[in-house]
Amino acid sequence: MESSSAKPNTLLLDSRERQRQRSVNQAFAALRCILPTHPPDKKLSKHEILRLSIKYIHILESILKYQDEVEESSPVSCVSHK
Repeated sequence: MESSSAKPNTLLLDSRERQRQRSVNQAFAALRCILPTHPPDKKLSKHEILRLSIKYIHILESILKYQDEVEESSPVSCVSHK
């Protein structure tokens, strides 16, 4: 038999877990909103969101690396505009 204090404690823990789950789901939804997918409203699982996020980060890193390489190899122009 459960003690009278166990039930309120369980309810509190359940409430905290639901809040934690809502927070995690909101974070996944926010991450999903910034991922480019086709079609744009395609439903993704949490696993797919994480996998695509990692892939997208690698793509963005590659773009930045390429831009840095282009800037380093481009001659610097010191022409002033009047």
